[in-house]
Amino acid sequence: MTKNIGIVFADSMEYSPFLAFAAEKGGKEFILRGNEAVTICLEEGERRLAVTAVKCGIGKVNAASATSFLISDMKAHFILNAGLSGAVHSLK
Repeated sequence: MTKNIGIVFADSMEYSPFLAFAAEKGGKEFILRGNEAVTICLEEGERRLAVTAVKCGIGKVNAASATSFLISDMKAHFILNAGLSGAVHSLK
């Protein structure tokens, strides 16, 4: 069974490192209801994760909207709200 994980990023400083990581893993970029997004699939043995990250814009309303899109459109089982603008430095 695949678990779907959603990650909400507010701005480019937070989102860009994840986007670079996703590109290394064969991630697919797309637009999720007007927001930049990327999905990657990670597998280890029988475990499989589909991780979708969204750059939603600053503010709680934008974060709430992106969260609802991840749940309704991407069927996310878990949501992570990542970063304090620029706090994500490396994802290796």
